[in-house]
Amino acid sequence: SIEREGVKMDFKQMKKILYKYREIPEQIKTLNTEMNMNIEQMIQSRNTLKANVIIDVPQGTGGISNPTLNAVVKVVDRYDQRIITLAAQINQLIDEKEKIDKLLNSLEPDQKKIIELRYVMRYSWYRISMITHYSRRQCFNIHNAAVEQLVNEYDAV
Repeated sequence: SIEREGVKMDFKQMKKILYKYREIPEQIKTLNTEMNMNIEQMIQSRNTLKANVIIDVPQGTGGISNPTLNAVVKVVDRYDQRIITLAAQINQLIDEKEKIDKLLNSLEPDQKKIIELRYVMRYSWYRISMITHYSRRQCFNIHNAAVEQLVNEYDAV
């Protein structure tokens, strides 16, 4: 088995990765939406901060107090950190998807078709055998060989 961040890459782990593969584009979209909202909120907070700094009213005459200014700065910093975290998560998902795409493209056409029908389309083995015109046993054998190949090539990609 192959080591992957402390977890042995094996047949079962590869199947989990393949099941999650279908969800990656939606996860990226969700994180991107959240990141855009955070960017908009950060811009609004920064504009509030800039407006109050530009006014530069001395403390004690009804202008922005240092505690308020500090609170706005902390809010902006929190948005900065959240945006950085979201961008890292998005990049990680994109990298994972590209890696799986590359791995799938290394498979034989019949292997790739069975993997896509099973994990992307989520078809039953019966339906896969009807589509491919292979017996269920042949589909299992092709599937198992494909997953083993993906396990063996995972760290090389």
